[in-house]
Amino acid sequence: MARNITLYALLATLPLSAETAAARMEDRTEELYRATEANDLTAVGLILKESDQNVNVAWDDNDTSPLMLACRAGNEKMARLLISKGADITAVDADGRPVAEFIPGGNTPAYRRLRQLLAKTAEEKKLSIPPAWQEIFVPDGQDGRAVSTDPEVLSAANIADGNTRTAWAAAGGIGAELWVFISSGARSVNVVNGYGKSQKLFKANNRVKKLSVSLWTAEHFDGDVTETGRGYRAARLTPDRTLDLKDSLAEQAFPFPFKWEEARSRRAEAVATLIKRPGLKSRKLRSSAFFLRAEPLEIYPGSRYNDTCISELGASRP
Repeated sequence: MARNITLYALLATLPLSAETAAARMEDRTEELYRATEANDLTAVGLILKESDQNVNVAWDDNDTSPLMLACRAGNEKMARLLISKGADITAVDADGRPVAEFIPGGNTPAYRRLRQLLAKTAEEKKLSIPPAWQEIFVPDGQDGRAVSTDPEVLSAANIADGNTRTAWAAAGGIGAELWVFISSGARSVNVVNGYGKSQKLFKANNRVKKLSVSLWTAEHFDGDVTETGRGYRAARLTPDRTLDLKDSLAEQAFPFPFKWEEARSRRAEAVATLIKRPGLKSRKLRSSAFFLRAEPLEIYPGSRYNDTCISELGASRP
């Protein structure tokens, strides 16, 4: 009798197991896409728990993967979950945009963590991530000089005007992005810290203690213009390097921290891929430049104001 009860119990589980197996094999591509598009982490987690859904199958006509949508939303937890289920961090959509390009520009902590997540995953899996391009708008009068993509108190153009009595300033300043046009082959990075108009203003405002720098390429195509400026497509060529600045009004020079030969080679590879994108094939590449991207990481606090200032920032000509 006991054996029969055990047998019946075992048989009773078989239909349920078969049903469960079928459910796990069910194609839930559209459902997963809709959940990631809605930035619904709970729904995404439930779908992946209940099924063996392939997270790399795109649903829309543009071949947008769930990981791309998670990155666009700045959802680090969702991105981690998808990557743990095998999401391809090297994928590109129908327009040629890689996963990393879906992360919005700027230094919002969530976006920064997402970039770090992709970089760490690529390193662990020994993968090469396609270059991600971001648009940098340069107002008229600042082309060939400098621009900031963050709110400013004083214009970034001041750091490239050759006048140490003017300065760029931003409230707080830590994490702000500065983009400085530099010449190919530059041999040093040169900085005049703080607000150089007077010693009093220098001490009253924040000065930069640690400055992160990296080298980027900048490409300008036909049509990337408005009535007030022009747009550049920028892509990273190097990792970040940190410069330790003195709390001084005197100009500070640092050996250029990147190898130009390697940077030019990476630029050529990146541009060769960019110009093949469907939306750019028929457009002429008008000009190319190099950006030195700079970001204050740490400051010397001002005695009166919380504005971080730099009077001059650039790279010496070869």
